[in-house]
Amino acid sequence: MDIQSAYAKLRGSVEALTVALDERDAYTRTHCDRVVVLAAELGRACNVSNRDLDLLHLGALFHDV
Repeated sequence: MDIQSAYAKLRGSVEALTVALDERDAYTRTHCDRVVVLAAELGRACNVSNRDLDLLHLGALFHDV
């Protein structure tokens, strides 16, 4: 199974976790969103593959959890 199909299956769980994070601490959620943007920019600048960009996105989103 590739990362995109795995991510599609987990999309509901990922969304639920991000909502829970926002409810618990909006500042941390905003911080995580900024980290996602910065990580994506860095990944693209380093020519990271799309598969790895998806993984980087998830890691950046939940790096404080």
